[in-house]
Amino acid sequence: MNFQKFLIIHLVFIILILDILVGNVKEITKEYRKHYSNNTENTESQHVLRLEKIKDVLPEEGFIGYFTNKKYSPGDDARFYFLTQYALSPLVIIRDKKQQILIADVDESFDVIEFCKKHNYSIVKDSGRGIIVLRKKQE
Repeated sequence: MNFQKFLIIHLVFIILILDILVGNVKEITKEYRKHYSNNTENTESQHVLRLEKIKDVLPEEGFIGYFTNKKYSPGDDARFYFLTQYALSPLVIIRDKKQQILIADVDESFDVIEFCKKHNYSIVKDSGRGIIVLRKKQE
């Protein structure tokens, strides 16, 4: 009889602990998904908003170059490139540093002055949020 009580008590505790663990895992998973989806959405909308600030200095149509020094994963790199194309449509965005107009999507370590000297560009507009519009200097 004592052994049965001992076994029942332990089984109840084991079931209780497993129930708590499963509930915690579900809650953690739910919070992770919620945070990740909100974070991704905010990052994408922030990128589009940063690009809105430079539209006033861009032509209405044509081709513009795109450059980034950010260390994106391959998926994020493509995502932000296509977001740039979407936000600045009908302009055609090309990954090319030799275009007449170049959009630089850069982090705080980027030395824009050095880049301009090296590639013969001048700064048209610095949005202050990592998006810089450059124009090729006439030679």
